[in-house]
Amino acid sequence: MPLARALALLAAAVLAPLALAACGDGDGSTDKDRAATAAIDLTITLEGTAGTRAFTLRCDPVGGTWPDAATACRGLATPDGAKALEPIVIETRDYGPITEVPMTVTGTVDGRALTLEFPKMGSSTRRARLRMLTDVLGPDAYATAVKAVS
Repeated sequence: MPLARALALLAAAVLAPLALAACGDGDGSTDKDRAATAAIDLTITLEGTAGTRAFTLRCDPVGGTWPDAATACRGLATPDGAKALEPIVIETRDYGPITEVPMTVTGTVDGRALTLEFPKMGSSTRRARLRMLTDVLGPDAYATAVKAVS
């Protein structure tokens, strides 16, 4: 077998599975498409000095009591939004302040149960995730929600 043909067959054998893996789930959709249409139903509970308040956020259709549900749903439909809602499985060993207003996020994302907790003190992993989450939920909306419990 000529060398060129052998190399072509080898390349096809290696690249074909990679090309198929990049095609999605066989339904023509991609991870980006799924993120943009994710069914999200969350309760975001904030504990401030003036009390505790639970805000709701629903995407697809957009609604709830979160101060700006439309902005939050657009933010959650981004790659950063999807990452912000991933479970925290590995944390750094450092310990320090996270937030003055503890927050708990519970609910479902595409039928998958979700619980994220952000206490006053914890790891820098949680601190970074809280920052990411408040960015995608909308910094102005988050400030409004914090003000409601402060």
